[in-house]
Amino acid sequence: MTDTNRKLAFVFTGLGAQWKGMGAQLVEQEPLFRRTIQECDRIFSQYADWSLLEELKKKPAQSRIYLSEIGHPCSFAVQLGLAVLLQDWGIVPDSVVGHSGGEVVTAHVAGALSLEDSLKIVHNHCVTMSKVARKGGKMAFVALPLSQVEREIERATKGHSEKISIAAINGPKSIVLSGREEVDELANALQKKEVFCRLLKMDLAFHSPQVEPHLPGFRQALEGVSPIPPRIRVYSTLRGAEAEKNDFDPDYWIEHIRNPVKFGQAVRAMIHDGHRRMKRARFSKHWQRSTMSVVQ
Repeated sequence: MTDTNRKLAFVFTGLGAQWKGMGAQLVEQEPLFRRTIQECDRIFSQYADWSLLEELKKKPAQSRIYLSEIGHPCSFAVQLGLAVLLQDWGIVPDSVVGHSGGEVVTAHVAGALSLEDSLKIVHNHCVTMSKVARKGGKMAFVALPLSQVEREIERATKGHSEKISIAAINGPKSIVLSGREEVDELANALQKKEVFCRLLKMDLAFHSPQVEPHLPGFRQALEGVSPIPPRIRVYSTLRGAEAEKNDFDPDYWIEHIRNPVKFGQAVRAMIHDGHRRMKRARFSKHWQRSTMSVVQ
């Protein structure tokens, strides 16, 4: 394959990939990255009584980054800062894709959402997640094919399969489950069968029926969000394919938080369209690691 056929994409992570100290050195060393965080902070301040910039600069012992309502907007800002910095260096993607909550920054980088609308969605994601978390919830990763996971759910719930939802289909043997105590019970049963299965550090069941009572309020809160035609090709992990013409309006985000994440299908669509190799982005020694990947 010639170089002209090797398309470049940015891949953005969803909630859960954040870590203490994330972006702190970049804030100090890269003015463009810092200005991007400051602009996110300025806009987000209308919703929060804390500072994105100050949270990212905190020492590990004081960091609250693992709280969903802190980690989600911080991950958005850091990934946007990385994308802006890479593009300033001449590394411009042919397309973008994002997993779950990471699809908000994806849509903004593509030009489909303004920064104001993007942070409005992130804030209301956090509000909705806090409401869902009050009911308790579990999420788990299972290293089995989807069809086999579905059979295990049917067996474990004795026909009441609605008690455990498929929250994400990340690959041929990479499934995320969402629900309540039944998820914990199924994970334990699968581990006894020597199936790799791990409970996630989440206290809510996103992409499941537990979000449904909160969808009307979420929809109302997103009034005024107005997508525009993207400048960069976007692959939707709600669709599992290239985004459709009118995606990223309030109705899209309603479906997005309720329905499964089709990340694996979206990646297959990207590969079909010429994105042939995925690798973790590598930066200078000061960057340590990144929440964003590069596909080329």
